[in-house]
Amino acid sequence: MRGLALCAEVSGCATASPSPEALAANDPYEQTNRDMLKLNGKIDKYFVVSTVAVYFVLVPEGGRRGVHNFLGNLSLPTILVNDMLQGELSRAGKSMWRLVINSTLGLGGFFDPASKIGIARHGEDFGQTLAVWGVKEGPYLVLPFNRAQ
Repeated sequence: MRGLALCAEVSGCATASPSPEALAANDPYEQTNRDMLKLNGKIDKYFVVSTVAVYFVLVPEGGRRGVHNFLGNLSLPTILVNDMLQGELSRAGKSMWRLVINSTLGLGGFFDPASKIGIARHGEDFGQTLAVWGVKEGPYLVLPFNRAQ
């Protein structure tokens, strides 16, 4: 009798897998996201890969590093704002100094003297800021020309 009661209790804990409707409610943009992923895959295959191949052939390693540094320098204002919104004032100060030093001594960011003097680069984004504020996860939307990082 006890064994039967135990089995009844344990089987009551089992849950059925979610229905397709429940899963769709968790991802209302699923079809759009799938379509955008296909489009982005085609853009990568027919445009980005060939363009990057030509870029690697034509631009020497030092030039590519300079472009990489320049683009990283362009992202510093966004990182600085997210540092401040997260209350990370020390990191915000480092981001500000990286921006100032690399924009001036680094000739617009093509060189990275801030790293040489010990101000390491770091990344922040608005998703991390929302998480710090306690915003829960939710649906997302894949955009055209959007690359995964």
